[in-house]
Amino acid sequence: MHKPARYLVVIAAFLSAPAVMAEPLERPWYVGAALGKSQIEDFSSNSLRYDLILGWQPLSYLAIEASYINLGKYADASASDPLLRIDGFGGALLGFLPINDRVKATGRLGLHKLDIEHGFEGYEVSNFARGPRHGEDQAGHDAG
Repeated sequence: MHKPARYLVVIAAFLSAPAVMAEPLERPWYVGAALGKSQIEDFSSNSLRYDLILGWQPLSYLAIEASYINLGKYADASASDPLLRIDGFGGALLGFLPINDRVKATGRLGLHKLDIEHGFEGYEVSNFARGPRHGEDQAGHDAG
């Protein structure tokens, strides 16, 4: 079989799979949670992180999720109050392709909007990620 013909067969199989798997589910809504530990390299503290997920799977091959993610609070060893808090909301579109009765491939495409609160004077979030430029003091002013 020539390469273009093989590609057409594979494309046709993927396009016909949703029609075969398109049965509506009896209970399309689901909730989920995740719990773990997160760490940022330049901070001495670890933090509890968690996700809360609400999903809707109207068809056996498609789901939509909304989530809240909290990456925790971080402090340097010398700070008594947290210097950094990260949390936000996200959404994702999930696709499922069964391989056999027990295994299915899952694809996820989504976005998260994170809110970063920090206790560093003179830093904006964009500056926080890279620190002051060469020749600038901590507040981002020209040190020369």
